[in-house]
Amino acid sequence: KPATPAPPNLWRVESRHADGVGAGRAFGAAPTWDADGAVTRDDVAGVPGAYVLRGVLSERECAELAALADAAGFADPPVDAGEQANGGVGLALDLEPVFRRCRPFLPEKVLAYRTVGGGDAFDGPEEWPRRRCPGAPAGAYDLYGLNPRTRFYRYRPGTSDIFRPHVDDC
Repeated sequence: KPATPAPPNLWRVESRHADGVGAGRAFGAAPTWDADGAVTRDDVAGVPGAYVLRGVLSERECAELAALADAAGFADPPVDAGEQANGGVGLALDLEPVFRRCRPFLPEKVLAYRTVGGGDAFDGPEEWPRRRCPGAPAGAYDLYGLNPRTRFYRYRPGTSDIFRPHVDDC
């Protein structure tokens, strides 16, 4: 069966790790974003500073992103993946329209620190969140966008695909 041609708004990109070792499988994509939607914020009870933004993407945008990920092709999960057995696809996206929707609900700055308890050493308004970021120099960071490197994963029925909750440092 001949391969289905990629849509014109999807292209393969070369992805190399910052240390120059290894390469990744990634694609660039240019989805069509809708006009800004009605984003709302719900605070998470019992978790100070945590919240969920709802309405960030429309149903149509979600369907288009899923179709782009399908067209790029999901990789087979690595054999030695253990409990995180899943295959994903990376898409580099221009998320500026999405960031504009979210911006009113996000802090202007984030105070980054390296060690546990180090957030207490910074001067700054209480509304500036403090984040432990071992890989970043300590200090106040301006929020100016969303990371364009997105990952899409899919659950496959009848497999051991597991997506366990986790917390990243930054």
